[in-house]
Amino acid sequence: MYECDIFYELINCVERYSTESSKLFLLGDMNARTAIGNDFIKHDSLYGSIFDDFNHIFNYMSDNNPPVRRNPDQGTNEYGAKLLNLCRNTGLRIVNGRHKDGMANDFIFLCGLLSQIVFCDAQKSQDGIDNYIETFTTQLTDIVAPFFRSTSNKSNDSQRTCGKFVCKTTDKPWFNCECRRLRHVYLSALNMFNKNKIAENHQRLISTKRQYKVFENKLKRQYKHQEGDMLEHLRKSDPKKFYRMFQKKRANNTEVPLSSCFEHFKELSSSNTPIVNDTQRIQDTISDATYEELDRVITQEEILKCISKLKRGN
Repeated sequence: MYECDIFYELINCVERYSTESSKLFLLGDMNARTAIGNDFIKHDSLYGSIFDDFNHIFNYMSDNNPPVRRNPDQGTNEYGAKLLNLCRNTGLRIVNGRHKDGMANDFIFLCGLLSQIVFCDAQKSQDGIDNYIETFTTQLTDIVAPFFRSTSNKSNDSQRTCGKFVCKTTDKPWFNCECRRLRHVYLSALNMFNKNKIAENHQRLISTKRQYKVFENKLKRQYKHQEGDMLEHLRKSDPKKFYRMFQKKRANNTEVPLSSCFEHFKELSSSNTPIVNDTQRIQDTISDATYEELDRVITQEEILKCISKLKRGN
């Protein structure tokens, strides 16, 4: 039907336009039957921060409780699978079936064979297309503009309480609500023990700390395992993006300007520091002390005496 893979071209277009704007809307009849297949990566909300770390590569943000998508058409085809793959690769989501009364998007036309003839005036076709596009764009903008409105809340990263400067901290990426609850229980037990150091409070502190640490270590292992799987998949599927992942960890301010090198060596060459002769310094450290028992001529008798003590072979 197409001379090229239209969905592959759409993925490239979405990636290109996403660098210019974060607001993308893809419209059109793609002849794609998707049933109720997932247009997002399943279970990606377990550790959404992993996808946030890879966002500069994938341009993908994890979903938080995506609404259920309803679809009266339970059939699938090849274009449907490609459309779902496009959504998973680009972060786009299918709107049909997710709005209020999602089952209302019933079939427009359903049959085994469709034949349609469009009569078009060549002279007025371009003007008509331009008018239709302008009208459609205006109506669509009026409808979706409230949903794309961005708001920002100003907040300070630090606050002063009770005369002390307190900085807000960020939890580890593997933390969830249960882990935060166990940490709160553990910190409460710690404060109680510091106020009243009795055996009962000490046992409660040990118990709550053990529960908190065991649960946190379990989440941490799952997080590291999932992150490692993503890196392994990226290493095999696209090595260039895999190594690009580590480029952000490089320090960009380590390069020394050429002018600084010039000034440094210029200063060294113009300094009045005397040149030290290493050979002369070594010779000066050698001691001139002599030993009389060694500083004498070895006689022939002494040589023969030493030779006679040597062991002869059989």
